[in-house]
Amino acid sequence: MVLVGGGCSSVPMTPRPIEPYMKVERSSAGDIELQVAMRKFVPQQGRGPAVWLVAASHVGETNYYAALQRHLDAQTLVLFEGIRDRNGKTKTQSKEERQREARESSPLQSNMAAAMGLVFQLEAIDYDRKNFQNSDLSIPQLTKLMMAAPQEKEGEASGTSQQFQSLIEAMSGNSLFSGIINLVFKAIGSDPKFRAMAKLALIVVFDDLKGDLTHLGGLPPEMKELIRVIIEERNKQVISDLQPLLTKYSKKNSIAIFYGSGHMFDMEKRLTTDFGYRVADEIWV
Repeated sequence: MVLVGGGCSSVPMTPRPIEPYMKVERSSAGDIELQVAMRKFVPQQGRGPAVWLVAASHVGETNYYAALQRHLDAQTLVLFEGIRDRNGKTKTQSKEERQREARESSPLQSNMAAAMGLVFQLEAIDYDRKNFQNSDLSIPQLTKLMMAAPQEKEGEASGTSQQFQSLIEAMSGNSLFSGIINLVFKAIGSDPKFRAMAKLALIVVFDDLKGDLTHLGGLPPEMKELIRVIIEERNKQVISDLQPLLTKYSKKNSIAIFYGSGHMFDMEKRLTTDFGYRVADEIWV
């Protein structure tokens, strides 16, 4: 079974409604492959740079991330997702140091990848590149936005803020939930059949969502607001960083926005509506 293939195909595109950023391919041999899109946009008028929306799966196979790295390294500038201090300087790290730091900062995702025989994005992608620029909100900025959500009772933290704190604790491995999930991951990693079933389940979930988190139904209001902030408010920061670059660079240049696939529907809408860009090409990896 293949979760994400390393092969790429390029197909010229014409303007059309927003298409999914994830799809599932099934081979005649019975292999099931989850593919993720990298979509190129060019200005309908003017002489601005090309903009690639490079959707990411946070866990995948090594050849998938190798294809992403080659594509990102070829761009003039990469605006990437990374909730941290935007003013912090990128540290020069060895591959082993980068992988250790990624495991320590996001043990839940790292453990999930390991359980399925995959790799975690932060361990696989080398962000220590001259053309890579962090374009995200920091934890304090996100926390402030969450605190501004409506409160059920005066003097209490909003439900959205509480959900956000629970999410941060879970991702950092400092919660009962993450402890239980890590036990599940150990069980999955111990049996090849469990591992294959877990990969298939992950593919089915991603295929249902099509990379769009708004497809999640039945969520309570505070969770919907959490997803809105995580997607829309962070995308606003990217668009704010992108806007001056569209006049700074020429059509000879290209800018990649490297974010999780859940951000891409809103990002594409902003790029086409606010800046008059159109789809010119796409590559599936």
